[in-house]
Amino acid sequence: MNADRTAEVDGTRPATERGPSGTSAGSRAATTGGYVDEPMVTQTTTASESTSVDSEGRWVVGIVLALAAGSAGVVLSNTGAFLAGIVGLVYAGYVSLAGPPTAPLVVERTVAPAAPKPGDRATVTVRAENVGSAPLADLRVADDPPADLEVVDGETRAAGTVEPGAALEFSYDLRIPRGKHAFGDVVAVARGASGVGVRRTVYDAGATLVCHAPVESLALAGQTGIGSGRVQTDSGGEGVEFYATREYAPGDPASRVDWNRYASTGELTTVTYRESNAATVVFVVDGRFDHRRAVGEPTARELCCYATVRMADAVLDDQNLVGASVCYYRSSNAIGSLGSVGPGRGPEQTLRIRALLREKLGVDVDDLHVSADREAESGDGDAASDRSGGSGDIVRRNHELLDDVPAGAQVVFATPLLDDVAVRTIDELVARGHVTTVVSPDVTDGSTRGGTVERVTRSGRLATVAGTKRVRVVDWSPDEPLQAAVDRAGARWDA
Repeated sequence: MNADRTAEVDGTRPATERGPSGTSAGSRAATTGGYVDEPMVTQTTTASESTSVDSEGRWVVGIVLALAAGSAGVVLSNTGAFLAGIVGLVYAGYVSLAGPPTAPLVVERTVAPAAPKPGDRATVTVRAENVGSAPLADLRVADDPPADLEVVDGETRAAGTVEPGAALEFSYDLRIPRGKHAFGDVVAVARGASGVGVRRTVYDAGATLVCHAPVESLALAGQTGIGSGRVQTDSGGEGVEFYATREYAPGDPASRVDWNRYASTGELTTVTYRESNAATVVFVVDGRFDHRRAVGEPTARELCCYATVRMADAVLDDQNLVGASVCYYRSSNAIGSLGSVGPGRGPEQTLRIRALLREKLGVDVDDLHVSADREAESGDGDAASDRSGGSGDIVRRNHELLDDVPAGAQVVFATPLLDDVAVRTIDELVARGHVTTVVSPDVTDGSTRGGTVERVTRSGRLATVAGTKRVRVVDWSPDEPLQAAVDRAGARWDA
C-alpha cells in the first residue's frame, strides 16, 4: 500500500452502515451480486493491521500565539491579553486530551463468487466493524483492487460514522478476465470528534483471485466397465435411450414389452435401451519437461498438471472411476511411473491426484483453484481409501507405467510430445488394448530457429499419433481455454 493510496481515503462518500444483526438492502445486493440464482461460494479475507497515529500540527501556531498573549499580558499587566492567552491554552489542552480515536476495527473482504469464469462479474464487499466501546465519528476506508481489473460498478472506498458493534460496508463489482489477480491492502483512517487526532491503519488483506475456464466435459470412448455411468455403450440393456427390440423372453418385465406391436401383430417383443456404464480412466502425466514458450509462462510440466486436474474433475463428475500416474525416464527408450493413484470415485479422489502431482512433480495445483466444493469436503488429499468406490490408493515407489492401467481402462495421456519416447508409450498403451486420448500442450516457440525445428518435429509426432487407431488427440495452445481445444478435437472423434 503506497502513500498515494492512503491519501485517496480522504475523497470518500457515505456508505451503508449496519449493526451486528441487521443487513440493509444495499448489503444484501452485494452478497448475491445479482448474477446467479444459486448460493455462491465466496472467498473471505480477514486482515491483519499495522497502525500509525498522527496529531495534526495546525494547532501548534495557535498554542504559540496563546502563550505569547499570556506572557504579554503578564509583562504588560494587560488583563485582556492575559485572558486571551488563558482561553487559547485551555482549548489547546482540550485538543491534546481528545487525541486520536482508539476503537479497534475488524476488516474483512469478501469476493463472490470465489472462482469466477472468464468474463464474469465478481462482487467485492469490504466490511470494517467497530469492535470497540467508543464510536468512530469519522471513519474512511479504501480498498486496493487488482490494478489490471476494471471496476464496473460501485466505489472502492467509503466513509461514515460507526457506532460500537456496527460496521461500515461497501461493495463494488469487477469484470474478471482469465488469470491471477492480486488484491492489495485496505487502508482505514479514523479521526476523533475534534478532527485533530488521526489514526491511519493499513490492513494486510492481500489475496489472489484465480479465474480459469473450467473443463465442463470430456467425451470418453465407449470402452467401459461394470457399473452405471454416463458413457454411452453400443449394447442394449437398462437405460433411457431406445436401442432395439428383441424377441420376448420369459421373465422380461411387463413395462419393457412393446404392447403396441403386440396389439397390431400379436407378437411379443421386448424393448431394450442403450446402456450407460461407468468408465475407468487413468490420467498419465508426462512431467519430464520444463520447457516454456517464453519467460513467465507456464512450463510443460505445469500445463500437463493443469490439464489433468481440469479433465479429471469433469470425468469424476460423470460418475466414472479415475486414477493417475506420473511419468519418469526409465531408460532412453521407455518411461516408468514415479507414483500413482489407483482408480476411485468421489470428491476426495481429485485431492489425491493433486497430492500426487504436488509430491512427485512439485506442482501445487491449489494455485489452479480446483472447485471449492471438493476442497470443502476433504482433508489434505493424502488418504489411502475412497468410501465412494475404487481403491484410490497412492503408490509412491517407482514401477512400470503399464502396471497403473487396469485391463479395460481408458487412458488420458497429458504430454507435450517433445520426444519419441512419448510416442512409443502411446503405441504400447494401445497395444495393450487401452483407448488413449492424448492431450498435448504446445510449448514450442517458432520465433527462433531451434524453436521452429522443435515445432515442426512436434507436429510430425502429432500427425503420427493421430493416425493411430484407438488414439484421439487434443492439440492445445495455452492461449485458448482447454475446453475449446477439447470441443474442437471431439468433433473429429469417432467414439
